[in-house]
Amino acid sequence: MQDLDVVDYVPQTMSHSRMLQQWRQGVVHLVSPRIPEYVRYDDLWWRRSKGQWESIPNGPFALILTAGRARLQSLTGGLDNEERRDPWSVARDRMRLGGTCSRRHAHQV
Repeated sequence: MQDLDVVDYVPQTMSHSRMLQQWRQGVVHLVSPRIPEYVRYDDLWWRRSKGQWESIPNGPFALILTAGRARLQSLTGGLDNEERRDPWSVARDRMRLGGTCSRRHAHQV
């Protein structure tokens, strides 16, 4: 008998350029402006991984992302994607100009 709590999850994937198109159409929402690696699109949470996006299964982590986004929405009055320029291009341009990101990457921890 198979354990009912164990479900094989195969994430959906999407290219970054496709996600960028969806962002420009206003249907992609960041969990937070400071966390562009996680977005909500098509009723799923997605994470950026190795140059593409993969869906996150509904479960505890997805609930945490949803709760965090709801808290941010309540603090900002529901403002979303105020700047239509995508956050990934902003970060790329900052790096081209010699700027640095103040966030620590996982491999630096």
